[in-house]
Amino acid sequence: MNQMRSHKSLLLAVINLCIIACVVAVAILNRQYIIDKYNAWEFKPSPEIAQIANDVELNENGRFYYFASRPELDFAKEFNGECRSREQGNAILGCYKNQRIYIYNVNDERLNGLKEVTAAHEMLHAAYERLPESDKKAVNTLLEKEYRKNSDAEFSKRMDYYKRNQPGEEYNELHSIIGTEFADISPQLEDYYKRYFNNRSQVVALHSKYNDKFKELKRGSASLRKELENLSISINNASLKYNKDISNLNSEINTFNSRAKNGDFSSQEDFLNERRYLIKSTRKLEQDRANINRYISQYESKRIEYNKLVDESNSMYKAMDSTLAPAPSI
Repeated sequence: MNQMRSHKSLLLAVINLCIIACVVAVAILNRQYIIDKYNAWEFKPSPEIAQIANDVELNENGRFYYFASRPELDFAKEFNGECRSREQGNAILGCYKNQRIYIYNVNDERLNGLKEVTAAHEMLHAAYERLPESDKKAVNTLLEKEYRKNSDAEFSKRMDYYKRNQPGEEYNELHSIIGTEFADISPQLEDYYKRYFNNRSQVVALHSKYNDKFKELKRGSASLRKELENLSISINNASLKYNKDISNLNSEINTFNSRAKNGDFSSQEDFLNERRYLIKSTRKLEQDRANINRYISQYESKRIEYNKLVDESNSMYKAMDSTLAPAPSI
């Protein structure tokens, strides 16, 4: 009887050990999910952080990764302490570091939507990090095709930056960039992003809202720069011709005066004809001078307009750059 009880106790102990081992195994296999679940449950978002999730239309899964990353909206000093640019000339707007999201709190109406797009971008880093390797491989293939389809000089330059500063993370970056900035993507990739967004077009629209301003400024300044170059050439050429014509006319007038003084004209009519020709030439040069002055006036007007566009563009870039934040007041 005691022996049977002993066997039962041993069996129960073995079963309990197996259960514990299974629970531990499951916990180990799902360690990241358990951590994320706890972080998302514990995190208490500020009203603005919560509103961002609504503005970019994150679905339940997207919100989970977003809140599990405990997003933080920081001003310059705090943000620069967490996210540092590794290369001059490239403003950092957000970063995903130690499984946390940090967003630079840009306060400039011209850049409305920037914080929201940055948050969605960083959330996609969190999502990509947690993708199973088999899923990553499939998604990377789709991302590579999309990059080839949309690659231009500016996009290539952007990816070169990541190759230099974050080697091996190119697909991770493409995953965030394409997901938040490109409207026309493959149906397969669009379907994939439905894992995180109720309506991905919303975050793309927010990106376009401020990015189109940069494009418009860039197009406008490029067009004006070309006009200034053409006007400069016209002014220089017209000025050279004007100075040459002035020199020739002065020589002709001196000859005319000398002939008149010496009585070299055969008749009064020849004298008057020559005089009329010189007066006509003088008036023509006066008109040429007026045209040059008009060109110069146009050049100055366009130069002022060009500088305004450049100043506007630089001002927007400075607003994005946390390292250029104004010094604190005392």
